[in-house]
Formats: sequence, C-alpha cells, structure tokens
Amino acid sequence: DIIEQVQEEGDRALIDLTEKFDGVRLRPEELRVSREEIQGAKSSLDQKILSALKKARDNIFDFHSRQKRDSWSTCVRDGVLIGQKVTPVDRIGIYFPGGRAVYPSTILMTAVPARVAGVGEIAMCTPPGSDSALHPLILAVADMMDIGEIYRVGGAQAIAALALGTETISRVDKIFGPGNRYVEAAKRELFGVVGIDLLAGPSEVVILGDETGNATFIAADMIAQAEHDPDAISILVTPVEELALGVRAEVERLATLAKRRDIIVSSLEKNARLVVVPSLREALKLVNDIAPEHVELMVRDPLQMVEHICHAGAIFLGQSTPVAVGDYIGGTNHVLPTGGTARLACLLVRSMTEVGQNSP
Repeated sequence: DIIEQVQEEGDRALIDLTEKFDGVRLRPEELRVSREEIQGAKSSLDQKILSALKKARDNIFDFHSRQKRDSWSTCVRDGVLIGQKVTPVDRIGIYFPGGRAVYPSTILMTAVPARVAGVGEIAMCTPPGSDSALHPLILAVADMMDIGEIYRVGGAQAIAALALGTETISRVDKIFGPGNRYVEAAKRELFGVVGIDLLAGPSEVVILGDETGNATFIAADMIAQAEHDPDAISILVTPVEELALGVRAEVERLATLAKRRDIIVSSLEKNARLVVVPSLREALKLVNDIAPEHVELMVRDPLQMVEHICHAGAIFLGQSTPVAVGDYIGGTNHVLPTGGTARLACLLVRSMTEVGQNSP
C-alpha cells in the first residue's frame, strides 16, 4: 500500500516509488527543487507567455477577492455578542499533475485563492520528467505565486507525503489540485487526516443550443473538451435536429485538422453525445439532471436562460464565451465539481462579447 509505505519509510518511499512509476532515481536532496533551477526556468521563457499568465493571475485575483469572506460580529441584545472569525488555513499543498500536456493555469487556479485568503505556506508536488527536470512553465508560474517549496513527487505518494509528512516534506492542512484516479483515490483515503478540495473526475461540457446556435463554434468547443483526455465528456443538447446534424459534420471536419487527433477521436467515440429533445424545457431539465462541470448556453437569450440552470460548475453565456475563457484567462476558477457533484456546489457565471475578446 503506497500510503502505508510513505508513512513508514518517508523520503525513502518517495524515492523508490518515483523510480518505480516515473523511471527516475532521485537523491534525497533532489526531492526539493532548488532556487537556482526556478530562476533558470524563468529566464528561459518567452516574455509574452509570462505576460499572458500574469494577466490571467490578475483576473483570477480580482474574481476571488470578490468572494473573500470577512469576520463579523453583532450585538443581538444587551450583553450578548455573537460573530464569526474568518481565518486562513496555515499551510496547504498543491498537486500539479503530469500527463499529456502542461496546464500552468492550474497552479494559478489553486494558488491564487490561497493567497487571497492569506494562507501562509504553500507546498507543491508534481511528478518529474524522464530526466528529473520539471517544465519551465511550472516553475515560473509557481514562482509568480511565491511558491518556493516545490517537490519532484507525483501520484498517490505525493498526496500521502503532503498529508502525513516525511523527513523533507512537512505535512499540510489541506490539499488542492486535480490528478488521475490514483491521486483521487489517495485523496479520498486520506480525507479526515487532511482536508481536500474535491474529488475530480474527467472534464465535461454540456452545450445547450437553439436555432441560433453556431455549429462550428459548438463543434470546436466539443473538440476542445475532448482533447483534454480520452475520458473527457462532450455533449450537445438541443431541440433543433438541424443543429445537431450540422455539429456532427463540423466535429468530423475539425477533428481531422487537430494536432491531438488520437486523443480527440478516442474521447469523442466513447463520450460524445448529440441529444435532440422535444423542447428547450426538456433540454433544460436534462442539463440540470446531468449537473455538469461546464454548461455553455448557445441560445438566443442566454441571460434569460441562465436563470433556469440550477446545477452546474460554471456557466458560459453566448456564442463568444467558450469554456477556454474560464479555463485560462477570464478569472473564474477551473477547479470545478464533476460527475454530477455540481448539485452540491455554487455556480460560476462567465460571459464575454466580441468586444471583450479583443480587450487587453
């Protein structure tokens, strides 16, 4: 058992398990990334990329600053004072997954809320590459968020180390960040020993379209979701059969042009659906029953329609607001409930116009 091994053997278990699962044999002093490596990563990156990431960081800061809760107290009657003191968690861990692509925005989505809340210490774990190095973007964005405690440890063993502590990694109070099924299983097993954000499954989007829906845009957004992972879920729900047929044709056309075609095709074949229903009322009911991570409203009046969406992680309004806006630059968070658990969470709403797309 990986958790027991880490608990009993500490750093030695992390080194052995990293060699077993990642093919890299680390020395104990290599578990933690050096300051020199972080600085070298920053200097190697295109400044335009760093500028875009800083803009995303600022937008996320703005959004979460509006969510921040403050302490309060009130006198309910003479001699009786009640209130609530809101204090940040002392120390958190961020898990940044490995895999087919690097998404530095995930660091921003987990670290920015912690900084807004006033968390004092942040440790981050991420699996090493085949040469033990970490992608420069990971290190640069971590540094942007003033995270200097970065460890080359991935998988369930990283979650165990953050939760239980080792000679090198001090235990944390709560763990944030997505991972594969083994990471999620470790988070589930250790919940109670450590706090966790949520148990994330495959990414998912449900698009609600009417006769005004743009088939090319809808197809592009389904493909954008599918390229995340072979298990990603992409669904169109519409009362307009012509739209569904148009989207199918566009998906087939665009998929042949995509760079990650094998992943996209695998995801679409397993998990894509084009659902034609009798009416918008039925479409709304189905969307709420699914309670997906992302909902796009490709309809004539998305502001009116959003009032009828009760269960979703985030809602994207109109033809000009793809999920990618929320995933990267818009400011809303992309760490969202999946697998129907949006029923248990509050909603995020995002809208962008063509003018907004072109703003600095």
